[in-house]
Amino acid sequence: MNITVYHQSGFDGRNCSLLDKGVVNAETVQSIEWKSPTSSPTSMSYKLCMWKDEQCFQSGGLDEIDDGWEICYPFAGWKAWSVVPGGEICL
Repeated sequence: MNITVYHQSGFDGRNCSLLDKGVVNAETVQSIEWKSPTSSPTSMSYKLCMWKDEQCFQSGGLDEIDDGWEICYPFAGWKAWSVVPGGEICL
């Protein structure tokens, strides 16, 4: 199974978002895909922050993808995700 996360520039995922356990059985997930707008004069790229806890605490950081596109990225069992502008620290 694969999870796909799309980010709409500035609108989705800025706050902590839980992986919906009612829809996704994390035991069967093998990889994720990430797509975010890329840098241009009118938009910026974003970083996907993946958290091992459901509150997205900094101490619970598990992994991050800092480019606008990633396919077949190994799923590491994270429980929540958030998005920050590219180059910023996952908080």
